[in-house]
Amino acid sequence: MSFLNNVSINENFFIDCNEGVSIGKDVSIAHTSSFVSANHTWLDKDMPIKYNPMTKKGITIHNDVWIGCGVRVLDGVTIYYRCVFEA
Repeated sequence: MSFLNNVSINENFFIDCNEGVSIGKDVSIAHTSSFVSANHTWLDKDMPIKYNPMTKKGITIHNDVWIGCGVRVLDGVTIYYRCVFEA
């Protein structure tokens, strides 16, 4: 699958857009990778983690990046120009 700016996204990719996700040009995202743009906190110790407030910083992927098979990119992460991430 290919979109604007020559971005290719392969099957079983999951993206959670709680906050902004920015993907640059010439990015390749391999199958079974995930982007999760929010994170649970555990500030209130009397409350289960899943009910605590969430942080939402977003994800930024710069140009010419390869996200390998099965990689999980979490909230607040920036991947810079010409990086390769593998699981």
